[in-house]
Amino acid sequence: MWYVAIDGNKIGPMAKDVLVTRLESGEYPVDTASVWTEGQGEWAPANSLNIKAVVPRTTPKETKAPDKKQTSSAVHERRATFAVGCLVLIGVMGWCVSSVSDNSSTSNSQPTATPGQDKATMATVQCRNYMRATLRSPSTADFPGMFSGSVSSALGNNRYLLREYVDAQNAYGATIRSNYECRIRYKGGESAAQSNWDLEQLVVDGKQVK
Repeated sequence: MWYVAIDGNKIGPMAKDVLVTRLESGEYPVDTASVWTEGQGEWAPANSLNIKAVVPRTTPKETKAPDKKQTSSAVHERRATFAVGCLVLIGVMGWCVSSVSDNSSTSNSQPTATPGQDKATMATVQCRNYMRATLRSPSTADFPGMFSGSVSSALGNNRYLLREYVDAQNAYGATIRSNYECRIRYKGGESAAQSNWDLEQLVVDGKQVK
């Protein structure tokens, strides 16, 4: 199986004939791309002798192929934005249900002024930000969806615990899953600001990162 690197973005694995077809069509730029396969010591230019035998040097076309790296990054950014919005919506709905329940339980009770569920939702968002920063390719991070139940648990004293997984690409462009545990403390102020949260512990696949 073969891998190709374009502007530092590694793609693969793929069969040799697929790699050849994409180089021939101009989808991968022959003059700037690098290729690697098992048994090969170092990455080699796509237009080197190692690949010239199967790939003719092509003349750049006037119509430029879409930037795969930017397209992939935009997709993951939209997905992350959608996930954060869903988590916030779930938090607000949970707080509303809790307030209605408290009001109906006794005529003398008052609704809670601080939506704790909102903080738990933001704790999830901030934990994911800290986890994303440890990844080889942060833009490819894919966290669980809105129906997975991935919301931080309150530990007391403004501390929260999140256990979940993230799928992301490694150095060779292959997508792998990492299980992690994040303990985080809210210091006060605007909960959406990462500076108002302290990362107390981050354990990834059983190894303590923080």
